[in-house]
Amino acid sequence: MKNSLVLCVSLLLPLTFSHAQESISIDAESASFKSGTSPQLGTLINTDGTSFTTQRRGAGDHPAISSRFNSTPAGNSSVKFQLAPLPNNDAKRSELVISNKPAFDIQASLQFKVYIPEDGTFHVQQSGPDTWLALVQLWQNLNCTVACNPPVSLEVEDGANPDANPVLVRLRVRNDQTGNYPIVPYTGSLSKGVWHYFKLNIKPSVGTGGNVGKVEIYYGNDANNNTLVGSYSGQVGFSSNPPSFLQKIGLYGGQLNQGLQTAYFDDIQYTSP
Repeated sequence: MKNSLVLCVSLLLPLTFSHAQESISIDAESASFKSGTSPQLGTLINTDGTSFTTQRRGAGDHPAISSRFNSTPAGNSSVKFQLAPLPNNDAKRSELVISNKPAFDIQASLQFKVYIPEDGTFHVQQSGPDTWLALVQLWQNLNCTVACNPPVSLEVEDGANPDANPVLVRLRVRNDQTGNYPIVPYTGSLSKGVWHYFKLNIKPSVGTGGNVGKVEIYYGNDANNNTLVGSYSGQVGFSSNPPSFLQKIGLYGGQLNQGLQTAYFDDIQYTSP
């Protein structure tokens, strides 16, 4: 992302939240990756030295800087996430993590563009809720006795057709700890071979009255040309102790997949008031 990098705090240090505006941009034009302390972890490093944790698991590759396209929304490079075929039902991930984001009772905004290649697939062998792959997850650092994560996720699926074009997309919100997702504020479709713009406004809260949680999703061509396509007001997240979250970007899935599952992200920006 050319000449657009801003980072007000280091993600490697404990964060104290205030109402001062914070803006984070991922600069795919000049960023680099290095291996972490284990095969599952890595680091994306921006040219100003700010860094972000990356995660891989199972058949997931480490995120990588790609120059596949002659032109991307913000330059010539993008961040590539990829899951290889896996002959068992283990979870797999290829993700970039923005730590300690957002804070309870404060609305934050995540916007990005995503590209699904025409030769890619999101096909899986089983049917059921876990056939969807997550593109974005809001993950709370909470030990749950039953499944509670992620409270918010943006997901894609090919409808059991490996050659599907467009693919299905949906936003899901979980407001209890039963492992279910009773709320789906948005469903749509994404054509392969083109860039898609999304913006998510998320306010985690377990409050009531005028201080409830909120999720809004915007879709369109870019930051200046988009439409509100879904919204939800109510509980977002669970116990506010601990209050920390992880904002995960990339691919995550837990079913048998057929073929490479690939997504490219660019123009990733996170802001909070």
